[in-house]
Amino acid sequence: MVNAPEARRRQAPAAEPDGARTDRRIMVGVVAVLAAAIAVFTSVQSVMVLGVFSHVISGVEREPWRELAVRVSVNLVGVALLVAGVAAVRPERRRPLVRVLAVVGIALAAAIARAVLQVVNGVWDPAVPDGFATIAVEVAATTVILVLAQSIGLGFVALWRRARDGERARTAAQERAVQLLRQLQEEELRVRREIAETIHGSVQGIFVVLEAQLRRIAADAAPTDREQLDAVAAQLGALREGELRSLSHRLYPVDLARGTDAAIRTLLARLPAWVGVADDASQTLAAAGPRLPLEARVVIVRVVEEGLSNALRHGEARSIRLEGRATEGGLTLDLCSDGVSPAADAVPSGLDRLARRAEVLGGALTLTPVDPADGGGARLHLWLPFPA
Repeated sequence: MVNAPEARRRQAPAAEPDGARTDRRIMVGVVAVLAAAIAVFTSVQSVMVLGVFSHVISGVEREPWRELAVRVSVNLVGVALLVAGVAAVRPERRRPLVRVLAVVGIALAAAIARAVLQVVNGVWDPAVPDGFATIAVEVAATTVILVLAQSIGLGFVALWRRARDGERARTAAQERAVQLLRQLQEEELRVRREIAETIHGSVQGIFVVLEAQLRRIAADAAPTDREQLDAVAAQLGALREGELRSLSHRLYPVDLARGTDAAIRTLLARLPAWVGVADDASQTLAAAGPRLPLEARVVIVRVVEEGLSNALRHGEARSIRLEGRATEGGLTLDLCSDGVSPAADAVPSGLDRLARRAEVLGGALTLTPVDPADGGGARLHLWLPFPA
């Protein structure tokens, strides 16, 4: 047995789509404006220009302004009936053949109603010679005019639909492009992580074995050969500790697995001792970072890494401050450095690539110079939205 609420839900009509409502508003609006304008124009033309008065046709004597008021009122009532028919039948939603029949039927019904009102108000008199013929001609002419008004309305609806479909196609294409780019980024991160783990594990392990073997061989070699073998082993150790670890980290920040804040602190710890560092972002990143997807967290680490590199290499910075703020909408990160200010239109290539990545994620990355009066330097601003 079906309960009452469920029965009401089954009987409730489906909500009309936004596109259909817009089509109806356009159709009704265009038809109403055109038909009303034609109604007023024809009334003014008949009375004021052509001088066609009711007494000429039906013997009803009226003043010109009263005659005009009667004709306009009758015509506007006909327009109202036309608009009501269009709103009720919705010809713009019908198949082509049904649409044609609906348009003609609505126009004919409104024209006949208008003719009846004209007869009732003494504008036409079927009793006079050729009275019915005149009324028939009037009905036919009115029907043609109202069909044209509806046709123009249908034309506007068709134009709007084409524009709407084109916009939807462009939006869908943009969404597909963004989705594909995100998939590429995810695949890139996966490959980077695999290569970084291979370098960090297998390749470094091979270097450790080679270093141990060289040192064992050096222990049994002649003193002169021992020094050379120890030097080679030391170079292998330095290469493993320095270059391989750096390459692994650049491919994929190893510390990112422990959190964005840990990866940022690792970057700041590498700065020279003579550079002053103020970290006001780690706590914010620790709290808000997990709300961001992996690719966004990688972008944060890359932006900080690139910003620190540019501040030291180009800005000759001696003081760096990292600030972070989390809002309901997203995460804001500012890297401020003193020293030489970049040109107003300067965007290094590395930051340009990162800016495009931030845009794909719905964020933004900007580099702005600091006024020399305020100490000079640069401000690197990153904003990334939290996923909905």
